[in-house]
Amino acid sequence: QLNAHSTAHKMMFSLWTLSALTALACGLSVEGKPTCIRGFAYESLFPNEEGTDTMVLTKSSEECWKQCEYDTACSVSLFNNADGSSQCTLVHAATTSLVAVERRGFTSCFSKEDSNVILPRALTCYKSDVVDFNTKPIVSSVDGNADFQQVFNPSWVVPTAGTGGKQGLLIRSQNCSATVGGPCVRCNGQGAEASVIAFAELKNTDNVSGTTPAFDFVSADSVVMAPHDEFDIRGTEDPRIQFDPATGLYYMFYTCFGYVNGGDSNVQMCHASTKNPTVRAGWTLLGPVFNPSDSATQGTKSGALLVPGPEDVHPYHLFWGAGVIHNTSRGDVGGSGYWEYGDPWITETPFGNTLVEAGPPPMRLSTGDYVFFHNSWQAASGTFYQPTWVVLDGKNPNNIIARSPEPLWSPTKSTWMVGESPYTCNVPNVSFLEAAHVTSTPDVFRVYFGGSDAVVGSALVKITKMSQC
Repeated sequence: QLNAHSTAHKMMFSLWTLSALTALACGLSVEGKPTCIRGFAYESLFPNEEGTDTMVLTKSSEECWKQCEYDTACSVSLFNNADGSSQCTLVHAATTSLVAVERRGFTSCFSKEDSNVILPRALTCYKSDVVDFNTKPIVSSVDGNADFQQVFNPSWVVPTAGTGGKQGLLIRSQNCSATVGGPCVRCNGQGAEASVIAFAELKNTDNVSGTTPAFDFVSADSVVMAPHDEFDIRGTEDPRIQFDPATGLYYMFYTCFGYVNGGDSNVQMCHASTKNPTVRAGWTLLGPVFNPSDSATQGTKSGALLVPGPEDVHPYHLFWGAGVIHNTSRGDVGGSGYWEYGDPWITETPFGNTLVEAGPPPMRLSTGDYVFFHNSWQAASGTFYQPTWVVLDGKNPNNIIARSPEPLWSPTKSTWMVGESPYTCNVPNVSFLEAAHVTSTPDVFRVYFGGSDAVVGSALVKITKMSQC
């Protein structure tokens, strides 16, 4: 007799027939036995009174976790059998969406005393391919195309009438002394060392594989946003910019780093608007995104704006946060009043990174859905910052319909992301993606990212729909 339990539900069982299981959970049959993705089979299935389903498998513990597939709606109980195998019970709200995916580091899931470990789900109806990766940085002081020693964490400016057709990168730029092969400087200052935001125009095409994007030289003359008072005197950092055709304005969300209350440290997400982000004149500073009188605004940063298209019924969405990505929405961007915080939305990755941070604004796929690139890492020291992605429902972007089961790449791919010679290092082991745009090839995106918080790298990423979500 099965001794099943769940942290979330009281289980009341009534046995389904094997044929019903096959049709609902798998849709396939091999000699009368249900078969699922990558050969996983359910031994039995029980519908519960409250609408969840319980599946019972006699599998190894690792296979049980693969089957549960890291879903926040899925819980697992493990029972050791006399033959050395592990029997596991899975409780899930939607059996039909269960698939099996591979992941490195399963054993970390079983080190906790509570067997009902809950991890985010990795839905695999989409996949990604890195179709091209530039082996050297696109912008760096070492390669002679920037005056600033640290140029990183860029955002993409789409060409419009407001920019006179110019397109390129807004790049976080700093000047903290660093030497090739020397220690990581972890630049964090004010005055000459404070972060500014510079624009670098794209001088060639970056649409096709095999090309190396080329940008204007980044110098003091390139700066379009810089500290202006105590609120951001230590830096204007990490821009994410989005154009809104309905208003003809670009909206930039960035980090204000400075002081408040006569000397207390200040880190808050700010925003500004302009018709032309390629120049310093014409910006309207909209101030903090959230009410600064609330102490919870301290530490807010990293806002990626989703602008609704003319056919969309959803509002403006702001996906923001470092550590946890929140989702909030409203009917406009630059209107009066502060944004609401919204709800925690992405809290970790299917491949075990427990911290996440927003990337560039979501972009439309040919399917009508959105791809949202973002960043991830572990809380432990010595962690790697790795870019990843989710796909959002095109009709309702609140809904995540696909998650990548692995990072796009790791900083160990190149010395300039690790922070080793022949390049300098600001923060080691960082690949941080903040800029992306569509290309002439459907569902292929040019992405730009910071490497070791010192240089700008680039790649082409293709997103492909594999099956119905």
